Amino acid sequence: LITNALSTGGSALLVGDAKQAIYRWRNGEARQFTRLPRLFGKERMAEGDEHEGILERAHRPVQPLVENYRSARAIIRFNNDLFDALRETLPEEHRNVYLAQAQREVKEHEGHVHIECFAPADGNAEEVDDAPAATRFTNEAVRASITDGFMPGDITVLVRTKAQGRAIAEHLVAHGYEVVSPDGLSLGDNTAVRTVMAAITWIHVPDDVSAARCVQLLAMLDHTEHERPGLLRPVEHMRAWRKEHPEAHAQQPLLALMHAVIRALGLDPAQNAFLLGLLNETHLFIQEHGDSASGFLDHWSRVAAKRSVSGTEDVNAIRVMTVHASKGLQFPVVIVPYADMAARGPRDAVWIDPRSVVADLPAALVKASKTLASLEIPELIEEIALSRLDQLDLLYVAFTRPEHRLYAGFDGGKKSGTGADARAVLGLGSGDIREYGTRLSAPQRKARKEGSTVILSASGPFTPVQLAIRLEAPEHWDPADPDPFRSHGKAIHAVLARVRVTSDLDAAIDAVAGAWGLSTKDKLSMRTRLAALLSKPELGYFFGPGLQVRTEATLIDRNGRAHRPDRITSDGTTTRVLDIKTGAASGGHHEQVALYMRLLVELGESRVTGHLLYVGNGSLVEVDGSLMNAQR
Repeated sequence: LITNALSTGGSALLVGDAKQAIYRWRNGEARQFTRLPRLFGKERMAEGDEHEGILERAHRPVQPLVENYRSARAIIRFNNDLFDALRETLPEEHRNVYLAQAQREVKEHEGHVHIECFAPADGNAEEVDDAPAATRFTNEAVRASITDGFMPGDITVLVRTKAQGRAIAEHLVAHGYEVVSPDGLSLGDNTAVRTVMAAITWIHVPDDVSAARCVQLLAMLDHTEHERPGLLRPVEHMRAWRKEHPEAHAQQPLLALMHAVIRALGLDPAQNAFLLGLLNETHLFIQEHGDSASGFLDHWSRVAAKRSVSGTEDVNAIRVMTVHASKGLQFPVVIVPYADMAARGPRDAVWIDPRSVVADLPAALVKASKTLASLEIPELIEEIALSRLDQLDLLYVAFTRPEHRLYAGFDGGKKSGTGADARAVLGLGSGDIREYGTRLSAPQRKARKEGSTVILSASGPFTPVQLAIRLEAPEHWDPADPDPFRSHGKAIHAVLARVRVTSDLDAAIDAVAGAWGLSTKDKLSMRTRLAALLSKPELGYFFGPGLQVRTEATLIDRNGRAHRPDRITSDGTTTRVLDIKTGAASGGHHEQVALYMRLLVELGESRVTGHLLYVGNGSLVEVDGSLMNAQR
């Protein structure tokens, strides 16, 4: 803070986009800026007086940048008048934030501002934050803008929270609009995506819990009101569902299984940005970590479910984003459907000094409320004042993003806060509308330069397919039994992951048979082959008694990438890594295991060996430890 203040002359004047830096988000503190060149909290700093003296001596007044090259004239005039008036609603100590906020017009076009006050939704409208009026208002503003020649990609909806963004986005999608959002839409919040992932989870882990969760989501995805017996008998319902959709089975590669489930649910990724996001996430995971369903399910719960669905700039898609994400940006049309900027839910807790009431209690953590505020507790009064400043800062950033049009809606049921103050300044009563400037057609678009667009040809169902045809049979290929293990390769991995000692084999096969669609014949064949394999003496280091066993344990490298060896065992002196292969041998397998070995050494294991088990011929191959050095 001190270094930055010295380099800029220590100016305390905050105008225009500079106010974007003073939100109290992520433990920020507005008063660090509003009190410059004096230091806020200097009494808690070592040599605070000396540091403040340096700032005061270095302080030089800086002229504010008052020319606005972004917005149309009507928008600038509206904001100048509104925020000059709202400045007076702030406590005296915070008014300097908006002391010189007024800006001068530069652009010639007039622009348009449309402000509306929603009637209270019901008798408890004070608590309503996402009333249907906001989504209706957004839809009408979008329709009016498109009617006047703006493209959907010209329109941005700014909200305070991601929950508001989801409500707006879902409403627009339901009305046929495409939507992209950098921060308002998460994969795990979409019902279609959650249903797909629940179905894949059940297919691979067909227990009671996953069946119940999948049936619940299937019911949510199906909006009809008919009886749903599956809710009472989820396991039976899911077994029947699998019989209806035999292509959705655990033997499928992960991406193919995901497509099969999406088709079985009657969904279309081409019309759902969330499903496209899920497919992209799956594809990237497979490229990075391999085709591991269990690995992806773990990745989903840890990371991918929180991933935002975003999109590149698209003339056919409306943006929905939080005000915070819009800092420093500008858009032809801005819609602010929740202009009150009030936070929903419980207020932040505040530390207070209660010794005037409870002498022996040095501090107390309380939730701000009207009752406590009426007691004039200094800490709560201060918190309320800072919250008002936060709301006004958010409103200022949102209202200064548009170039041509601004649409804003206020909740007529809010009795206090920045929204109520703004309605009073504008003279807005319930159901009132105020318009400023002139509603004109969209300005003419700049012609796209020739050659700036590259047309790519895409393959389709009628495009000739390049076939890779092998002229010679692979080594060890038996025409009578061409692929005895690979067709059930994933099932073998699933079985061996459940086998700690050889005697676990029968129970492991029975546990995964349903998920992997193994017939009685398949089970018998697999039991015979694997029992013979596991009985080999050299495999006692991996499947013998008394070992510490970890299957598909995740190792994180220094770049944050996850690696999952099939099996790690330890007998107390040596740690052994085993990777199980159901196909032909490859030199890359040795490099893969060597990487696992190096990661274990870096984690502190003193003696590590690496091994490859080729199920097809039953061979156990030790990996050369010197390959670890090549991995560095």
